[in-house]
Amino acid sequence: MKTFLFILILTGFAVYLAGAAWYYIDKKKGGHRKAPMLLRAAGALLMATYFILVIITSRRSDRTAAAPRPLTAEMAYEGVSNYCHEAFDWSVAETNPDIMSLTMGEETPAEYQVIFRSYTGALTTFHVDKTTGATRLEENVPALDLRNPAGTLDLYDYLDK
Repeated sequence: MKTFLFILILTGFAVYLAGAAWYYIDKKKGGHRKAPMLLRAAGALLMATYFILVIITSRRSDRTAAAPRPLTAEMAYEGVSNYCHEAFDWSVAETNPDIMSLTMGEETPAEYQVIFRSYTGALTTFHVDKTTGATRLEENVPALDLRNPAGTLDLYDYLDK
């Protein structure tokens, strides 16, 4: 990929310079050709493509370079707790802590489950993938017998907060 990017920037720069030189020579001769301007635009486009690709590949390498550390049950609980404190209103729990809670659910070889109980009685189950931190949320309202998917999140975004 680095070789491709190197060739791309060199080609873009060479095309741009060739267009600029052609434009300069054409102007000295009194010409008004559009080809030199188009050549310069093509060179600029190639160089812009280079910079866009560099930005995209550097972000991708940042994500892969920082390989996530393996998740423990404590980390899953902490990340979900941080998310819940950020996403939900815990002021009701300050006066009556028994009506809102966060507990560990079942553990499988692939995932942890962390269950948030709201003061309304609704349960949100967080299915945390042990290897990636990808977390699937599922809302359950037992009084209405409703169970719905509620979104996804990356648990690593809520650790160490």
